[in-house]
Amino acid sequence: MFAWEGAVAVAKIEDIGRVGSHRFIACVPKQGVATASFLSFYFLTEEGLKKLGEALPGGAGRNWTLGLETLSTIRVPLPSYGKQLWFDNLQAEVGELRKVQAKTTDELAALLPSILDKAFKGEL
Repeated sequence: MFAWEGAVAVAKIEDIGRVGSHRFIACVPKQGVATASFLSFYFLTEEGLKKLGEALPGGAGRNWTLGLETLSTIRVPLPSYGKQLWFDNLQAEVGELRKVQAKTTDELAALLPSILDKAFKGEL
């Protein structure tokens, strides 16, 4: 459900014990062929979302459900497994950098009122 609007994710180790809806399908990629992170990245691109949308059955409303059988027919361009692993590592590094950037941005935002106060008082 809702894959066509970006409801695609990879379960992580910290998700053990969590419960999800039975209406969301779960898949495990074939080892040595594709990585879950690469597939998730692809399906969240404009092209991937389009393919997910095209695979949905007709009908009304937002409750269109993509079936496992239909999902398995979607052709995904796959680089070599080694390149996917390299890409996944790169994506993980980018994710860590984004976390650092967000933390730094929050810290700078917290300092700004103090800096402005000192600047207006001529204390800088």
